Formats: sequence, structure tokens, C-alpha cells
Amino acid sequence: MDSLIQFWAKACGYFLYCLPRWAQLWLGNLLGTLIYYTCTRARKTAELNFAQAFGFVSHETIKACFSHFGKCILEVLQIPIGVAKLGFIRFENEELMVSHHQQGKGSILISAHFGNWELVGSLSQFGLPIYGLYREQKQAQGLIYWLRKQTGMIPLDVQKSLKGAIKALKDGKILGIVGDQFREKEFSFFGSDTHFPLGAARLACQMNCPLFFVTCERQGQDLVIQVHDTLLPDATLTSENRVHDLVIRYIELLENRIRSSPEQYLWMRDCWENYRKQLTKSANKRVN
Repeated sequence: MDSLIQFWAKACGYFLYCLPRWAQLWLGNLLGTLIYYTCTRARKTAELNFAQAFGFVSHETIKACFSHFGKCILEVLQIPIGVAKLGFIRFENEELMVSHHQQGKGSILISAHFGNWELVGSLSQFGLPIYGLYREQKQAQGLIYWLRKQTGMIPLDVQKSLKGAIKALKDGKILGIVGDQFREKEFSFFGSDTHFPLGAARLACQMNCPLFFVTCERQGQDLVIQVHDTLLPDATLTSENRVHDLVIRYIELLENRIRSSPEQYLWMRDCWENYRKQLTKSANKRVN
């Protein structure tokens, strides 16, 4: 079954690759619009999250978010063609990571559900050995795993291979982590509390290695994979505070990118679900 799914994914990707870029984007917009109008729950979640972040709902931005998501899906399907052949992908500041790797030092690439995050692993085209940490998901797991490998990234299940992740850093490899994915510790995000994982920051502090904040942002018809900033653990802080400080600085960078292009964040993912539930419980207690 997996081979059949991969065959059709390749066929779709090749068909899209043969189209002019404007046609790819038009189809992506069409797909995103269909998702917007047919997936009511996802649309409502996006509206709630956007309002939580900015204090109002911009239906225009939410529609643009779904349009962007549709384009991302069709771009990811083209990965098996070969990243080097995809003329709409550009790189900026990749030399920061290349230079660090050439010194034989490990590092962590930290991204987020912003832009087309699935293509960030394409930095491996510069000889960077990137091990992408993920947690097993039931939905379309085989296809997603296979597509991620096509970027040159090596998927690594963090629940099964934490020791492997530490060894990779010791060996001078790069760990790729989506830093806004799983819930662990409460932090302020756009002024409201939600949960962020501590894993990337813990590893950076434990191994004394940098976090490279990387995004793959849509700019016109292109996707630009850019290394933005290098986050280093603050040696003047206690071990616990070092971890929290890194997460806070990562969140600040992420908020800035989202403010610059809010339609490129995955608002359909419910960042503040627990926060809203707690508010509802508090309100119910006051009424009772």
C-alpha cells in the first residue's frame, strides 16, 4: 500500500512540476479555498486562534492562511523531483550553519509551523546532515515520513531515539525540531498562556550547542529558506533558567515572523485550546 501511495504522490508531484509556477500557485489557492469552505472546524479554530493573538478576526487573513496551506501541500508533493530542480526555492544565510558544521560541532535547527516548514530540511543540500525529530502520527504517517526523507533529512523518532539524538549532536550532526509542536511548559505567546516544548532548549543547554532559528517563507512566487538568528544558552543563568530563557527568545523570534506575515502561520492548529478551557472552567465556577 505504501508503494502505491508513493507512486501516486510521485505522479502528482511530477505533474505539478511540469506546470508553470503561476499554475501551481493557482491550484494551491484553489485547494486551500476548498479546505476553507469545507472544513468548518479548522476554519473556526483558525478564527479563534487569530482573535486570541491579535484581538480581532481578519477573515481575509484566515482565507489567505488556507490558500497558503493549499500551496504548501502541492509544493511538498514536488519534493521527490529533487530540491535542486525546484526553481522556486531560494536560500539565505545558510553559510551560518555550514560554517558551524565544518568545525565539527553539533547544532539544532529549530523551526515552527510557519511558512512551508516541511521544506526546511532542504538545507541538507549544502552537505548538512540533518536529523529531523518527530513523533509518530497515525494520519498519513508513511507518506509524510517518506516525503521528509526526500528533502535529504533523516527522520528520527524522538520517543524511540532520544539517545540517538544526543549521539548525533556529539558526532557533529544537526537536529531539526519544530519548536511549537508539543505541549509541555506554559509560556506567554502573543500575550496569552499556552504550552511549548522544552526539548530543543534542554538539548542545547545539555550539549552546549546553538539553536539556529530557520523558516521557509513565501515571498512572491518563491519560497525562501532563511537562517535568521543563532540562539546560545546564557551561561550566567542557572540550568533551569537557561532552558526557559532559550524558549522565551525563540518565542519572541517566532512572534516577529508571524506579525510580518500572519497568513503564513498554521492557525488551524489550536494553540490555546487548554487556555480557553481553563477560562471556561473559571467562569463556570464563578457562576456556580
